Amino acid sequence: FTHAHIIHHHNLTFLSVCEGEVFSYRMLAVTFLVVLAITSVPFVSAICSKSLQDKLLLIWHGNPPEEIVETWMTGKLTTVYISPALVEAQPVLHTGDASQGLSCYQTVVSQDGVTTTDYWYYTNKTTLVGSYNIVMEVPSIVTVIEPEYSEMHLQVFFLRNGVYGLYECDTYTTEEGSYTPGVMIRVLNYDKNDKLQAAAIQSAKAVLDKLKLNDGVIVPTNCP
Repeated sequence: FTHAHIIHHHNLTFLSVCEGEVFSYRMLAVTFLVVLAITSVPFVSAICSKSLQDKLLLIWHGNPPEEIVETWMTGKLTTVYISPALVEAQPVLHTGDASQGLSCYQTVVSQDGVTTTDYWYYTNKTTLVGSYNIVMEVPSIVTVIEPEYSEMHLQVFFLRNGVYGLYECDTYTTEEGSYTPGVMIRVLNYDKNDKLQAAAIQSAKAVLDKLKLNDGVIVPTNCP
């Protein structure tokens, strides 16, 4: 999840060492009202594009992935490809560009399945950390939230060999603002020598090309 965007910067902390946690899963009751603001053009409005989300759902031909978080409990998610807008929305750790000096970006889910935590590792040994509550999961979409802020959708549009293509967006705008939606490719238990994973990553990019959503950049994977 790339949820540590600009409106959340005051709740992020800096750590020198962060250990991954074992994934676990729990379906939570919905405690927040999800409001979908409908817009027709992705990457322009900060709010989820209902028309795009419907289009992504059609990819699954009536069989969208379920128990997504339960699967994520089996390891770490490593981001290998991401829209610049989702990186630029990070709190400024380095002047001008949060991706400057980035060596790895990983996500884990807590053992109780209640929260998800992003770890942005940098070459200067600094780690940027952001945690979010898992609100609910419906077929192909995981909804997360940082208390007092907007809910975020993580919608799966590609899944093969542990490789996930995700569309991330805010469900509504708060007084603190929102951010531009984007896409990312994340790999469960990433192995740079795994040929099946490598092929699936390229296939996910091909789907983005077909959808005309391929604005991403490669993320370093020099992870601890």
